[in-house]
Amino acid sequence: MYLPRVEETAETKELPDTGDLKIWGGETILLVEDQAEVRELISTTLKEHGYQVLDSSDVDEAQATCQRHEGPIHLLLTDVIMPKMSGRELAESLAPLRPRMKALYISGYTDRAMLNDDALEPGTAFLQKPFLPSALVGKVQQLLAEPEQVLSILVADDVDEVRRLICTTLKRAGCEVAEARNGKEAVELLAQRHFDVLLTDLVMPEQEGLETIMFLRRQRPDLKIIAMSGAAAACLAAVKHLGAHAILEKPVSAEGLLEAVRQVLRQ
Repeated sequence: MYLPRVEETAETKELPDTGDLKIWGGETILLVEDQAEVRELISTTLKEHGYQVLDSSDVDEAQATCQRHEGPIHLLLTDVIMPKMSGRELAESLAPLRPRMKALYISGYTDRAMLNDDALEPGTAFLQKPFLPSALVGKVQQLLAEPEQVLSILVADDVDEVRRLICTTLKRAGCEVAEARNGKEAVELLAQRHFDVLLTDLVMPEQEGLETIMFLRRQRPDLKIIAMSGAAAACLAAVKHLGAHAILEKPVSAEGLLEAVRQVLRQ
């Protein structure tokens, strides 16, 4: 067999440098892939690198898993093209349940084709099939290493020691925290700047917590509210019907406080 001689050398493509692969801290990944062989390969690779993987074969299973899972889900890893719903539509449907969950899309199509078909927004995290396990893990590590948006919380309590203890716990958890000594101060601060969560006592001078909650439900329907009380613990259950997203009975533990914050963010 005779082949023509050519002077040019064959073009080679270098694989992206993913850096040193590390065993990360057990983050949870929701994997949505309708091809069983691909799903099994991805799931095995991620589990071998220390991740907890929630496998789903379709969008219905993914939505049910997202609602059922009690812990945090750090990343949605989904195919772009699936029956019933695209990967982007799935991410949008899960956002109210998991507002802090990041997303990584995979597809056999190129990212340029995905953008041209309006399947993905520019700047979206994307990995083209087929990919090496090292490329997958490197991309996942890159996304999970990116800093999350800092959660902003306003704490309203008239007892200085209690308020400062709560603020210290939240700051240690990485939250941005502001303080108010009563409901009136809380409403004034909320008019000046944005907060994601209000944590308020019910019994306070100047303006009671219940009055504050009812007012803010009308003025700030997007604000997540956690009500707490020791003196009026019997009223806490009723407060949920008046606008609070979660309740805490004093004395409040650090674990209970942070779980309440996680709870309202999932709502």
